[in-house]
Amino acid sequence: IGAYTPEVIGDYVAGPNHVLPTGRTSRFSSGLSVLDFLKRSSLISCSADGLRAIGPAAVTLANAEGLQAHALSVSIRLNDGAPDEGNLRGLRYHPGRPAETFFAESGLRFDAILSRAVLEHLYDPIAALDDMAAALNPGGILVHRIDLRDHGMFDGRHSMAAIR
Repeated sequence: IGAYTPEVIGDYVAGPNHVLPTGRTSRFSSGLSVLDFLKRSSLISCSADGLRAIGPAAVTLANAEGLQAHALSVSIRLNDGAPDEGNLRGLRYHPGRPAETFFAESGLRFDAILSRAVLEHLYDPIAALDDMAAALNPGGILVHRIDLRDHGMFDGRHSMAAIR
């Protein structure tokens, strides 16, 4: 703005630049900036009272989307308090332990493993599946829910990838 501010100042040195949205996207987007190269993360913390206030809505929305495990993760906390090994109805619960290391290092054996990890985020998802299978008792069952985020990464590469 002003007689001493030619366009080139904004293009190169004042902060904004001359990389502008194309294809009429300027209706909802701005020129390229340093903010386009930053990743923002949300950190969320609920108190017991806070979860009691908003949790039922989360359960309703999760059930409406068909995501029963999401709904259950809230319901358990609403009914029993924060999960620990003492209040998950006889299930062994292991918070904060990645599948990449837990099954290989724990030495525990299981009759059943239900995995819902997004395996594409693991460094070696094939090894993680192998470690889970090795942790099963004889006759045990491993169920891994493969969702769209796995992008078919196991197709033809693992004996457990029979689901099409």
